Amino acid sequence: MKEDKEIEGLIAQVQYKRSPAIRERIHRRLEEWWQRHVSIEVGTHTEQVTLRLNKVACAAAVLVILGVLAVLLHRSASPAYALEQTIAAVKDIRYFHFQFTSPEKLDKEAWIEYDRQGSLQNVRVDFDTAGNKSAMVWSQGITQYWSQHSNQVSIFDDQEYTDKILYFVGRYDPKQAIRYLQERAQKGGIHMEISQSANDTDPITVTVTYDPNTFLIDKPKPRMRETFSIDPATRWIHRVQVDTLVEGRYVSSGAYEYMDYNQPFEPRRFDLKREVPAGVNCFDTTGIAMGIEQGSLSNEQVVVKVVRAFLEAWAAKDYERAAQVYGYMVAGEVQSLRDNVLQKKSILRVLSVEAPVVPARPLTGLLVPCTVEYEENGTTRTGRFEFRVSKSSRNRWRIRDLQQKETP
Repeated sequence: MKEDKEIEGLIAQVQYKRSPAIRERIHRRLEEWWQRHVSIEVGTHTEQVTLRLNKVACAAAVLVILGVLAVLLHRSASPAYALEQTIAAVKDIRYFHFQFTSPEKLDKEAWIEYDRQGSLQNVRVDFDTAGNKSAMVWSQGITQYWSQHSNQVSIFDDQEYTDKILYFVGRYDPKQAIRYLQERAQKGGIHMEISQSANDTDPITVTVTYDPNTFLIDKPKPRMRETFSIDPATRWIHRVQVDTLVEGRYVSSGAYEYMDYNQPFEPRRFDLKREVPAGVNCFDTTGIAMGIEQGSLSNEQVVVKVVRAFLEAWAAKDYERAAQVYGYMVAGEVQSLRDNVLQKKSILRVLSVEAPVVPARPLTGLLVPCTVEYEENGTTRTGRFEFRVSKSSRNRWRIRDLQQKETP
């Protein structure tokens, strides 16, 4: 059984480092509560015995309260998580290495490097799609792409492809991912919730829900969800679970696992030309001016100019010029354009090229509808085409997609 002084000593040991004012208030209330129970005036032996028993019960109660307070105060010593803590924790880290595995066997592994000034320097992503392996390296706007089954390395500079690489980095590179979520939350289209366990060793979770067609650029997607698991000690991202809403319930689409932080990479990691076997062809389009230069034209004016130039080359059966205006990144695109589009129809007249319109989310660029008269299999027809045109590189615009609509 503890004496009064011992109990008072225990009360005095209660600490609350995060807020001196709250610590003092806790001490004061405990002391007031104790004084109310020990200052009772007693005059008989019976009353003294009763007081003694009450003091014993009181002492036990105080010890229980102290135990509960110790747990609560320990928990309150851990500050509540804020997104800025992860941003600060990875601010000076230059190397990130992570991988994505999915039930559909659409796996990838990424290496991301920053220079000493904190600017993005190199990105590499290895893809494994059901056993078909390829690799992509991006550096300062130039992309190297190697598909093992094509026996070819393609080198190109293309703004839309660069945008997709930067988008991927912004989404899953810890140096940018949290800031991306903050910006997206302000713009709308996503919903974010932070959950922090009372147990200091449990991961902090940030759950992000994406409205339909906001998860990717240029690719429609249903409602999606990402769950970020953040280490409570380092504030680093350790895992991101990706789920897709299917028939009212979320189904796993895969997960990103962060394998190590700030481990320097070998320089050859970002040079595919040195990595590929001998005999692999190199197809370099960085010296070809794809599309049409914008100059002083507005976006709406230049996309119409691109479409007209393409239709003129198509009508003249100048397939090389048509492919250059259309734009391409790998050799297979040129052959596909020639075989599946240009040689199947002969353009006779361009009847109209209409004003550009903004495409529905998540597509980028501008849509240019037009009406043409063409010949196919010996039959003259009138058809509606729709071109999607967007920035290429070096202040130029090119065609991304051509769709034929119903004949009016």
